Amino acid sequence: MDDFTDAPRRLLDAYSKGTRKGYHSYPVYPEWQGQEDRDYLGASKAGDCRRKMWFTLAPEFEGEPLTDEKACLFSDGYLLEADTRTRLQIGGLCVGSVQAGYVHPNESRVQGHIDGIVGDYARQWYVLEHKAMRAYPFSKLCGEKRGEPSPLNVMEDHPAGYILRPGTVQATNPQYYDQVQALIFLKHQHTIKHDGLDLGKQRCMFVARNKETGKLAVEEIPSDYEHGQALIDRMRLVLTDYDAGRISSKDYDPTSKDWQ
Repeated sequence: MDDFTDAPRRLLDAYSKGTRKGYHSYPVYPEWQGQEDRDYLGASKAGDCRRKMWFTLAPEFEGEPLTDEKACLFSDGYLLEADTRTRLQIGGLCVGSVQAGYVHPNESRVQGHIDGIVGDYARQWYVLEHKAMRAYPFSKLCGEKRGEPSPLNVMEDHPAGYILRPGTVQATNPQYYDQVQALIFLKHQHTIKHDGLDLGKQRCMFVARNKETGKLAVEEIPSDYEHGQALIDRMRLVLTDYDAGRISSKDYDPTSKDWQ
């Protein structure tokens, strides 16, 4: 009697294994370990509570396990990010510096990676920050509400998606805004030290992609070096605490829906 479960099971096993280990096939991306066992603080942590950042450094605390669902989310995000860049290039934009890394000049354990640099027709260059979102967080970002004729946070409709009002990312996803400002600040400081260049004010093109529809939501975010400096200073305080063998204090408001 034929076994109609063996081959499908082997296919699913291979899919699960490939999802978990397939990051080796993406040379521009660091391998996803499944646990927060890094020996540095990345810019994506900039908006986190200081104690949460501290725990990501401590080897005695086991990180969050890598489930198949989470592995799929990361893998899909990598693939969609690469697909978005390809479409931008085919559409006539210049895209470079994919996953370029920047290190704080005075603290090598504070680092960040940008998704790329995008150049438009006016020969202006922007840091690219790409997020792949499910339908609900995408609708929250855009400010979609029942009974409203158009999304509240959208300044302009476009066949490919939406142009967001200035300040939208900071208001709806402060952790992403903090990541952007930390990245821009690190890039600025890194370039001053290693290239002797002051980039002046920079701008980021924040691109959110709806995983289900392929539509984009885009906001141009200007640099705020004062805010970026404050974020990096917080991260360095965590490292100081860690080196001294003391746990960093909490600095979040548990009554707020936005605390990290």
